[in-house]
Amino acid sequence: PSGGCDLLHVGSTIPRKRIDLLLRVFASVRRKFPQARLIRVGGAFTPEQKALVHALNLAQAVVVLPRLDSSVLGAVYRQSALVLLPSDREGFGLPLAESMACRTPVAVSDLPVLREVGGTAAEYCPPGDVDAWTAAVIRLLNERDQDPAAWSHRRSLCASRAAQFSWAEYARKMTEIYFRLLAA
Repeated sequence: PSGGCDLLHVGSTIPRKRIDLLLRVFASVRRKFPQARLIRVGGAFTPEQKALVHALNLAQAVVVLPRLDSSVLGAVYRQSALVLLPSDREGFGLPLAESMACRTPVAVSDLPVLREVGGTAAEYCPPGDVDAWTAAVIRLLNERDQDPAAWSHRRSLCASRAAQFSWAEYARKMTEIYFRLLAA
């Protein structure tokens, strides 16, 4: 619904994605924003993650979706208030780039690879720190509700940063690498 408070996580549920942290942060955020929902895209929770959802009394506030085609996923990104990526390790952080391309602000673990992708457009949180993550998410949601100019600027930063990533640019750089290797 318009004006909702949907937090989004896109990705698998493997251990390095820290779904346990995501769920604990979400439970803490719901104390301040009881209308918040967590939308999880990428498939079902593991049995341990399902047990944690129930232990934290979140079953009615969590929506689990399968992998989605790109147009539907883009719509989910755009309708979300914020994207959360609490991983301990990432190879690139595609959900970060996708989120920014949809102008949806994102809070991510403070990892070098995610800083490389997010630049100044992302909000960085210490990996594994529930309290710091909770404070950052609440601060961002308060900004969205109380400072529309700052929120609009944040969304613009996301779009500007995402524009630096494209498949055409990737192909150009890879071609450049191959030509350098061939010349050597």
